[in-house]
Amino acid sequence: MQKKTKVNVTNRLRRVEGQVRGLQKMVDE
Repeated sequence: MQKKTKVNVTNRLRRVEGQVRGLQKMVDE
């Protein structure tokens, strides 16, 4: 895998992870 691609995928995963956490908070409340 190219470095640029790996960085893009990692950033996307982090963003998705943040969105999932936000959704979990909303559901818990």
